[in-house]
Amino acid sequence: MEWVAIITAIIEMIQQCKENREEDEIIADALNRPVGRWMIRAHLKSKGIRGRKLAGAMRDVRSHKMTDKDIEAFVSNAIAGKS
Repeated sequence: MEWVAIITAIIEMIQQCKENREEDEIIADALNRPVGRWMIRAHLKSKGIRGRKLAGAMRDVRSHKMTDKDIEAFVSNAIAGKS
């Protein structure tokens, strides 16, 4: 799966979260790597991605390293872009 699709999925999840939660709560979940990965997996499955494509996408997610500051900036930018 391409990174663009993964990033799009993350942005969609952040937008959905923003309706009911504050930015600090979203960042806290995103910084919790296992929860963040579970959220990405659940979102991809809801979009119909299964089997090898899902496994490949999750392998890509696990291999990508982001610092806490990167995650905070990503969430802030995603929220600011769709406010």
